[in-house]
Amino acid sequence: MSENAISSDAHAEYIKTFERLLGNVAEIKSLLLNYEEKDKHVNVSELIGIYDDIFRDQALGQHIDYEIKFVPKSTYAYIPAELNDENAYYHLTLKIASPEFSWLNELYAGRIEELLQYFRFLFSTIDSVFVLRNKSKLAQFQTLTDEIAADIAAFVEKVLENDRNLTDFLKQQDIEIELLRTQPKETIIYKSDAEAFSVIIKKNGIYKLYHFTDSSNIDSIIKHGYLYSWKYCEDNGIMIPAPGGNLLSRDLDSRKKLENYVRASFCSKHPMLNRVIGDGVVKEPVFLEIDPEIIYWSGTKFSNMNATRKDAVIGDSIADFARINYALTQRKPQFGNRTHYDAFQAEVLVFEKIPVAYIKNL
Repeated sequence: MSENAISSDAHAEYIKTFERLLGNVAEIKSLLLNYEEKDKHVNVSELIGIYDDIFRDQALGQHIDYEIKFVPKSTYAYIPAELNDENAYYHLTLKIASPEFSWLNELYAGRIEELLQYFRFLFSTIDSVFVLRNKSKLAQFQTLTDEIAADIAAFVEKVLENDRNLTDFLKQQDIEIELLRTQPKETIIYKSDAEAFSVIIKKNGIYKLYHFTDSSNIDSIIKHGYLYSWKYCEDNGIMIPAPGGNLLSRDLDSRKKLENYVRASFCSKHPMLNRVIGDGVVKEPVFLEIDPEIIYWSGTKFSNMNATRKDAVIGDSIADFARINYALTQRKPQFGNRTHYDAFQAEVLVFEKIPVAYIKNL
């Protein structure tokens, strides 16, 4: 994804789209209830009108491709005639179009794509004689609509809650970062309750953490003796041959004052790896194996999912560490399962740098 294509407000716009589509889902439920109560057949034209109102919205149109058109049925494909309900069927195009939403959709476990899939499924199924006359199908759609609405509403509420707490979080970040900067440069200070962390580490058999980078960065890491945060490299003139992330991801880091932290994960099959390979950010991935001792360090933080997400819970306490679903990170990835997806993106965040002595495979 080109950095020039990324808007600094893309993250906020993505969240607003959830709220907008959530209201639209409620409108569709109302339509289905109306058909069921009045024992009427579904009017596809009326559904198209609702879809037009939703997806021809100017703000949404920047990020989502939308089109409904007639496609001739196979028996009429070669017969010149004006297309209508009898000789053609409706074809819906509904997909993410912008680089921003594509990247953020990956970050947020495909939530917008899931909503678009719901709209596609509803439209393709309603556009059939069977469903038009099947009240039980309409009832199933209502149930599905309720489930989606509840899920999105819970997500948005968590985002809003974190937004309300963001000011306090950033103030605490300033205090903690200042304390970390006053520590002796080569001295490692451990958490006062490190033994409690040790219990969880031993119980779960956490023998290594992972950080993926491009192979072209390895020589630089060895030369400088540390795996540095991208911000430290930027501030100290250290050239990164293949920088991780892009303008958007760095902007998201900075909004939470996480730009000076090195990330490590609990699994070697990170769901964001395919995204960065596809974007050309990483061409030849290498997974560095990190000693889990970094968990004990003062200032090390933990996030129960990708830390840049607006619904992430981040902190340095034993409660924050215990919140991570480590068992799920060790299973075979099931990226269609949101619980799995979130768990696979759980992170350990180390302030500024990790010495190469703690990288097991260098």
